[in-house]
Amino acid sequence: MKYQIKLQSPPNLTALEKQMAVETFLKKQFGRGQYFSYQIDQQWFAAKNQAVFETWQQNQLAEIFIFELDEEILFTFYDRFPDCRRKRQFERLVCELEECLKRPASPLRITEQKNRTTIEQFHFAADGPIGYFFEPYQEGINIQASAATCLWVYEEDFVILYQGLKLLYPRQEEGFETFDPTGMNPVTKQEWPVVLREWQRLKKTNPSSAAFLNEVEKRIKNMLQLGEEIWISGNL
Repeated sequence: MKYQIKLQSPPNLTALEKQMAVETFLKKQFGRGQYFSYQIDQQWFAAKNQAVFETWQQNQLAEIFIFELDEEILFTFYDRFPDCRRKRQFERLVCELEECLKRPASPLRITEQKNRTTIEQFHFAADGPIGYFFEPYQEGINIQASAATCLWVYEEDFVILYQGLKLLYPRQEEGFETFDPTGMNPVTKQEWPVVLREWQRLKKTNPSSAAFLNEVEKRIKNMLQLGEEIWISGNL
């Protein structure tokens, strides 16, 4: 059975915030990292796993969420029953999605630890430990990791930072041609202006993340005073 509704998103909600709201909704339905998702253009498909998605593609009954993220959000839910017995469940899902969309962007949370500073905006404890470690590198010098010199950003907050970093790829340096979320990615002092210019632009299009971008930018500039590169390491 197919259920569908068009939702008005809160005014001034950015495209990134809509995406984060939908991800939060899906984590509540399936658990973090416990679902399959597929995006094409503005359509976003989600299911319990890839097998369920492929079953639905074969025109068989399966439980699928589809989101079309525009100024309005078209939310479609297919369930595995041929009748409308899940109507109340769909109404509940709509309420939960609306709550995720209404949740304002979180204020910054800055936590200083012995070997790093963590900056959070969208990440919450239930989201898990996946993220990225930023550290300065200078050949021949051992830079001590500390709250003043190193930065940790969880993957939920890294999304907007990557919009600037991806402009550097593909790189020419052998072994570092593409960004590796599982390993180390060097970014040179000469490359950082490209990233920082894009972050400046993103502050205007994503004003709710401006404070987050400002805080990260300030720490990046401090790191560049210490080293010729900044290494970004993912733990995916």
